[in-house]
Amino acid sequence: MENNAEREVAASSQNTKDDIARLLHLFKEPMAQIHWTNLFGFWNRAQLDARKSAGHVSDAANPLSCLAEIYNDYDSFTPQNLMVQYVAGGHDCPVKKTLFVPSSTEWKTLANETHDIEPTNLLRRSVLRDEAWIQATWNDCHKWLHQTFIQYNRSGQHDADMGEWCSPKELE
Repeated sequence: MENNAEREVAASSQNTKDDIARLLHLFKEPMAQIHWTNLFGFWNRAQLDARKSAGHVSDAANPLSCLAEIYNDYDSFTPQNLMVQYVAGGHDCPVKKTLFVPSSTEWKTLANETHDIEPTNLLRRSVLRDEAWIQATWNDCHKWLHQTFIQYNRSGQHDADMGEWCSPKELE
């Protein structure tokens, strides 16, 4: 019995690519933007004191708690892997097409690499993430993304005709 409990704890402490993808989607989620702003914004004395209160003011003062609540809500927050096509599934939750199909021709290469990422992996539903996990994991993601961006800019291989994500030349 203890081995099962130990395995469950070990599994829940592991970060999967699905967990990371879900957190990255949370960063772009419109209903979470106010909480990200509150997390990284500047605070005056009244706002700092509000952390000890309750209610709406407390929500603004405790953004990590709100972000963790949204992250753990698999019913309302259901991000999808935009590289592949989904079809209607049970419980109004879309599911990937079996034998994945890229969502568009320009994403075909990326879809081959990322088709197995599932930000709303319901098998991970029982793994609840807290404020400390949100903050630590986001800091790690931010660090990795920043280093990748810096190295990319130093490489001299980027194109000046940059779109939102990459240039047409890089997309090819």
